[in-house]
Amino acid sequence: MAETKPRKSEHSERVNVHELERQLLAVAGLEETELTTYEGKINVLQERFRKYASEREKNVGSILENVHRSKLLFDFLWQEQENRYNGNFLLPEVLDSQIEGNSEVKVGNCLGLTSLYTVLGLREGLELYLLINQEHILNLLKDKGISVTIENTSRDGFAKEIPVDEFKLRNPIYLVDLVENSINHRISDSIREENHRKAISYLTIKLTRHPDSIDARLKRAQTYAKLGDKTNATKDAEEVYDGTRDSDLYFALKTAKDFSLLERDELIQTAQKVIRPAMELLKHPRQGISFNIYIRAPDIAQEFSFPKEEIIEIAKWSLRRILSDRIVEIPYNEKSVAIIYSLANKYGISREDVVTIANEAVEGYNQPFDGAYRYAIQDLILDRNIRRSSIFTK
Repeated sequence: MAETKPRKSEHSERVNVHELERQLLAVAGLEETELTTYEGKINVLQERFRKYASEREKNVGSILENVHRSKLLFDFLWQEQENRYNGNFLLPEVLDSQIEGNSEVKVGNCLGLTSLYTVLGLREGLELYLLINQEHILNLLKDKGISVTIENTSRDGFAKEIPVDEFKLRNPIYLVDLVENSINHRISDSIREENHRKAISYLTIKLTRHPDSIDARLKRAQTYAKLGDKTNATKDAEEVYDGTRDSDLYFALKTAKDFSLLERDELIQTAQKVIRPAMELLKHPRQGISFNIYIRAPDIAQEFSFPKEEIIEIAKWSLRRILSDRIVEIPYNEKSVAIIYSLANKYGISREDVVTIANEAVEGYNQPFDGAYRYAIQDLILDRNIRRSSIFTK
């Protein structure tokens, strides 16, 4: 099928209609070959509309040509599918329902219907924008100083009187962000409602567009595990702890542990293998590593059965990083002091070792301390707070 060419306008070229279409299709989880198929479906709808419009535009002047064409597009979509509103918000679902031509098949919600109208309208050279608030989205047409609201969920929604000041005006490309946000909400809702299969479908959509999303992959691993699908759960968990060197690998291993994706010996062996490189980063000040590793490194090592001597050594390096990278201010922040005391007591770090580590932190820091932080470290070195504490075991 030959591609139907969009009508050119300064606005549609600025928005880049083709790019918007592809992003709205891609964010729905389509692969490259499927994108071409659905672009063809948009062509089909556009051809149908142009035939519909050509029979009704013969006697129309040019003064408000775009307003008239916009109304024709609105009427065309409602004429083809009058029973329009349901929960579909992804453009492929909306296209399929619209093209099917079955009056019993509903099409989409406010986001889905507005996406469809925007794509077709921009192809027709209309200057379309979005009006959005926390609960709703619709179109705004601008033409020769006139603004017309287009409420796509209502049959009488063209030029409907709407309190525009309650909405924010946005460029059409913002539709992509709205769809992504809706996918995230559907994921959260499905997980909360324990609708595991629906959660997996939306997580899979997200991972198609964002294959490196560790959060989505871990959630899908956990959801597969809840369905008893250990094969896919293990595959997702392995992709995380084979591909990262940060604290996210802990949550992947925790998933494997909590859902028995690995036998105990294999879990411990795997954990020690993949966690050790992250632990090594503790020894190199200001290397990229998350705050969770700073604080939780010794706990993680203990949970996965590292040797005792290694756990104590990891705890000391964790303390060094906390001090040398100025993660906490001591002693002016009570929570920070509690972190130091708890770490030292739990893993048997002596008072002398704490003082030594604090001294090294001051000497090794390569940027000037501000006065408050220098005095805080000195307080720790001089034992002004430690001597008031009875929590040290040595």
